[in-house]
Amino acid sequence: MRFVCKDQQLTRFQELLFGSPPFSSWMLSEREVELLTNYYGLVLKWSKILPLTTVIEPSQFIKRHIYESLFINDCLLPLITSIWDLGSGVGIPGLVLAILRPNIEVILVDMQKKKSIFLQEVVDTLQLINVRVENSRIEKLSLLPLNSSITARAVERMTEMIPCFFQIGQQSSQFLLLGGGGLFSVIYSQLPKNMCLKVSNIPESESRFLFSITSST
Repeated sequence: MRFVCKDQQLTRFQELLFGSPPFSSWMLSEREVELLTNYYGLVLKWSKILPLTTVIEPSQFIKRHIYESLFINDCLLPLITSIWDLGSGVGIPGLVLAILRPNIEVILVDMQKKKSIFLQEVVDTLQLINVRVENSRIEKLSLLPLNSSITARAVERMTEMIPCFFQIGQQSSQFLLLGGGGLFSVIYSQLPKNMCLKVSNIPESESRFLFSITSST
């Protein structure tokens, strides 16, 4: 399954990955870099026919997608046994977390059939046995299990979906939501009484934040 980097974008991507970001405690292994490079190659391939992301250039893809995923990875609670990536789209942060945490089940949820097909091809190509793709609307999901973490960063109508997140995540241990500063007031107004909110600046970004929500009990 080794990816031979003949493309300049892939070569540059791989070179950049070996320089780990200063904010993360996670040092990428050769195996993880290989899998992430394979993933990036599939993004390049599919982006020719499907609008997955406007951020394609290697350094920008790493900064916006991979580094944000590493930041989320550092924030995962030790008790988490499953990650539900809602509105997964291009597969961020779910696919990166699945590569970094092979012992945690990752469910990629997306309502668009074509994007779900893309996600499944990534899962099959990279042989990620801990990942499941759900082609479903978020509203149709059942109550998520105990010790689960909900992630979301590019969900359509994000602010309107916050109540739904809390509804399906009544048993979840953690919510890791990414977005702009305007998301704070929406989350705070809907925050369940037994949950507490922590807001962190995403490294190397002045306008994006991680909203970490955990049980206060």
